[in-house]
Amino acid sequence: MATTLFANSPFTEGKPNGYLSMRSYMWSATDSCRIGMLPFVFYESFKFEQYVDYALDIHMYFVCRNNKYTDCTGLSFHDFLEGKLPVALGVTPTLGDWENHLPYIQFILRSG
Repeated sequence: MATTLFANSPFTEGKPNGYLSMRSYMWSATDSCRIGMLPFVFYESFKFEQYVDYALDIHMYFVCRNNKYTDCTGLSFHDFLEGKLPVALGVTPTLGDWENHLPYIQFILRSG
């Protein structure tokens, strides 16, 4: 349903591409662990902390310092907080890192 509300890319290079949202399609084909329904958010017992735990355990894409991006594929934000990123040893996580991480975690509600 949310995807339907924000669908805005039915054209590619000026021609119909067969999708109401090419962006949604591309994300679903890119990183399946970050896309889709999170059933636990609909449980009556759901608490925001559960989403935070989920977000902490999802792998990161990168850490950026001084306009240099370090690939963190396969490593979680939780690992980063604990200083366990072998590619970023000695790098202290910031609120900005968390803010960069969260937008890459999306809920996509697919219709049909």
